[in-house]
Amino acid sequence: MQIKVKKIGVVLLTLVFMLSITALATAAPPEHARGNGPPAHANSVQNTFTYQHSNNEKSLPPGLQGKGIPPGLQDKGGLPPGLHGRDVLPPGIQMRFVDAVQEDEEERAFGLHVEGSEYIIIPGDGEEPAEEIYTAVFVDEEGDENTVEASWEVENGQDEGISIDEEGVLEVESGVDPATITVKATYTRGEDEEAEDFTASLDVDLYYQEIASVEIEGQKYVDLLAEEFEGGYITLEYTATVRDQKGEAIAGEEVDWEIDWENFDLDGDAYTANGNELTVEIPNETGEFTITATSATDDTVYNNLTVTVYEA
Repeated sequence: MQIKVKKIGVVLLTLVFMLSITALATAAPPEHARGNGPPAHANSVQNTFTYQHSNNEKSLPPGLQGKGIPPGLQDKGGLPPGLHGRDVLPPGIQMRFVDAVQEDEEERAFGLHVEGSEYIIIPGDGEEPAEEIYTAVFVDEEGDENTVEASWEVENGQDEGISIDEEGVLEVESGVDPATITVKATYTRGEDEEAEDFTASLDVDLYYQEIASVEIEGQKYVDLLAEEFEGGYITLEYTATVRDQKGEAIAGEEVDWEIDWENFDLDGDAYTANGNELTVEIPNETGEFTITATSATDDTVYNNLTVTVYEA
């Protein structure tokens, strides 16, 4: 009996020892369970986030590229694995993008602001007066913006030909001199003893249009395989706009068209000009040709457009 008890005691001690070792191995952190090196998954996780951080624009869902990584996820290398490339993100992640975009918009300061065009074209002789509507916007202490009623006046204006009414409509008649005027608004918040006045102003340039540039719009690259041919020819449409020193279109200004066919064996019959519109017919051939539109009023102002015809 004494020998059997001793054997049982040895077995029990052995079992306890083995269970203790197993428990320690299970509870130990990966770096201790697997030696002194990093966990087996550490490199893969690190590489994943490094890739996302260095290629964050490519890893974002379509439609969100160009907006950066949402705040709070930047330090983590971008979107969590499994989210990049998705068309629809979880609501919480979407709101992070919305916040990031809104933060880029500059918040206006507390007070009154005048909104409207910063320049007005002076009408020509016999033309109707030019009108521009201005509005007063008040930004309160919490940053909320509201359009408010205000009293209006024009400072540095001329004696005649320039006026603004109680609705903020500025009227400029023909014959006034080019100048910079100031549109001023005054808004009163509160009543009686609590009334407080706020003022704001906006400088407005009055100017006569001068021919400054010609803009050509139309197809610049033509893929023969993507076009529809009628009778072996492609029809292309182009338009020209004469613009002033502010980039505004000048009404009634026309252009003269020319085409350098370069390596196309064509002549003047291959295009039709109708004012500021041009129709071109080219054969099923690769090559280049250059369109020139010149202001009919000032031949020193023109623009070129080189059209490349290729086969993808």
